[in-house]
Amino acid sequence: MIAEVLVGLEINKSFDYEFRKGSPLKKGMRVLVDFSGKKRVGFVVKIKKSSSQRKLKPVLRVLDNLPAFTPNLLKFSQKVSQIYLYSQGEILEMMLPESLRRKKFLNIEPEKATPQKEYRDNKFIYLRENLTANTRFFYYKEIIQSQIGEKRKVIICVPQKEDAFFIKDFLEKELKGIKIALLFGSDKPSSQLKEWLKIRNQQADVSIGTRFAIFSPFENLGAIIVEKENFFGYFQPEKPFYHLRDLAFLRAKVEKSNLILHSDYPSLKLYRLLEKKKLIFVDKFKESQSRTKIFDLAGYKFKRTPLFSELSLEIIRSNLEKGRRVVVFWNRKGFSNILRCNFCKEIIKCPQCGNFLSFSLEKNYFCRYCGYKDKGEKIHKCSERYIRKIGTGIERVELTLKRFFPAKKIFKFTNRLSFSQDWDILISTQKLVFLKELPSAEVVILAGIDSLLSWGDFNSSLELYYLLQRLKSIAKEELIIFTFHPSYYVFLALKKEWGWFYERELKERKTWKLPPYVCLAKLTLRAKKEKPLLKRTETLKNFLEEQALKIKKKVEIYGPLKEKLSAKKTVYSLVVKASQFTIINKVLRLALQKFKKSTAKLSIIIER
Repeated sequence: MIAEVLVGLEINKSFDYEFRKGSPLKKGMRVLVDFSGKKRVGFVVKIKKSSSQRKLKPVLRVLDNLPAFTPNLLKFSQKVSQIYLYSQGEILEMMLPESLRRKKFLNIEPEKATPQKEYRDNKFIYLRENLTANTRFFYYKEIIQSQIGEKRKVIICVPQKEDAFFIKDFLEKELKGIKIALLFGSDKPSSQLKEWLKIRNQQADVSIGTRFAIFSPFENLGAIIVEKENFFGYFQPEKPFYHLRDLAFLRAKVEKSNLILHSDYPSLKLYRLLEKKKLIFVDKFKESQSRTKIFDLAGYKFKRTPLFSELSLEIIRSNLEKGRRVVVFWNRKGFSNILRCNFCKEIIKCPQCGNFLSFSLEKNYFCRYCGYKDKGEKIHKCSERYIRKIGTGIERVELTLKRFFPAKKIFKFTNRLSFSQDWDILISTQKLVFLKELPSAEVVILAGIDSLLSWGDFNSSLELYYLLQRLKSIAKEELIIFTFHPSYYVFLALKKEWGWFYERELKERKTWKLPPYVCLAKLTLRAKKEKPLLKRTETLKNFLEEQALKIKKKVEIYGPLKEKLSAKKTVYSLVVKASQFTIINKVLRLALQKFKKSTAKLSIIIER
């Protein structure tokens, strides 16, 4: 008998191995095979009687007593591979707990016979809600009860670990006897495997976890719930660079299960699906009653401090006198964000990654990107006394407000574990909007908000809109914006119905030919040496241009573009643009087949 085996390498093909007739080997099992002279873990995707190859190597060892992958998970992995341009073997390896990617034996308990029904009436639901978490949890409870009654399982994906424990406690209190597994990609291998086995052995009704939970190996999946579907952390920053929301749609289609997506404001993809009536819309959202005021800073003077205009100080003072609480939003950590030597005029950079160093009263000199810290002894060749601190962070804002309002309780929020409700003025970065229970204040003032307008990403306006709406929900009476760009459409959207922003955003993207009206692929190459890397990037660009000509479709290729140069690696990128995903997919597949592997690391991110 022949086993068709995939390995977790960048090879997009299967290999045939022979095994004894009567062996317990089945489709979906892990096996140990000899691959190019090395023993590797392989995944059986097919059992057949014959092979086109004459000389076959034997399967060295069967690592599972029952399949690690269900038939639907194998089908799911194949579809993920087709979309994200990584081999199916790599996808299958990614779906396993870390310890099962090695040559570890696995004993799966025989499954209890559960009648399998064919479900075709699966629903895709969007739940828009911004009240207390319990409001939507009761909604989830009804769904879970219904699925358990039909002997079907449920996956719940959450942004952070603590959210999973919160939901687990709620469900165990409300549904007596419910069996829950907690699955996190960041857990220790032993605890990760323990929870994974609980799911695979049908000893759990519900799997709750972060991104990794979407791969829960349930045999009879009835529903997938994604909490806060617009959460930026659902994007996988390592290959295959997927977004959880997209995989949830894909798995729900493969499993014919229900999909429930929740957020306060939908992602652009969900908004378009709502427009096309491809989602059932459940609206439990409570609109903020606070007013939005926008002040043009071009018309105001900064006399007593360069941080706050006279008007903003007067607004804070008058509200404090009326006994109102004020939140001041300033989205810069530390004391100052740029350091310059007054002796040699050099901007001081991080010795580890090459980005600008910042200064904090608590941490001294630090890097916001790689976490590097220094007390000042090694940061520059000149003496530390020449270093000038430029720019404003939240610590400088705190000192300024304490100078103007010395009798008031001023609380600087930097850590959710030490959050206090005892304050008159709360100063915070965007960390504030990620608290489970948002604080409330009569007035929220956005100072220095213009720094967020320079985010170098076409999704930045959408991210800014989410942030501003959450800040607005904190304000009981007024959200006040101080800006040099008062007519910016994201600011104006706060005064209108929520659908207005999405229509305007889609109009902007259509004008500039950005997703979802086109498909973009960003190919990033990283290596230590710059010249060989640039040559490899240009070679890849040539391959892409050749394939684009062959398929006779309009494909635009930009680059090579040099990105941030760190102390250790150089980064070059190419951007490929086409009208449809199928065109980009075909061009990339053909080009990557010709592009020989090298020391340069290649990553691919697709936006559509």
